[in-house]
Amino acid sequence: NVPTPAYLVALVVGALEERKIGPRSSVWSEAEMVDAGAKEFEDTELYLKTAEDIAGPYVWGRYDILLLPPSFPYGGMNDD
Repeated sequence: NVPTPAYLVALVVGALEERKIGPRSSVWSEAEMVDAGAKEFEDTELYLKTAEDIAGPYVWGRYDILLLPPSFPYGGMNDD
């Protein structure tokens, strides 16, 4: 049980589909983009394992990726 900062949580509503890309990761997106996204991020588990070798276990369990539609022009985090 690990405290999760609010900026690491996203609530998403829409017509989304899921494609599993590893034992603890999925890509979520609209139907038109989800397969391309799964292909693009198919090495995610390898990256997670490499990061764990350097920094220790990934403590949050899931590592899901959300692909935003082109009609949503806003990104995620910034350091203002």
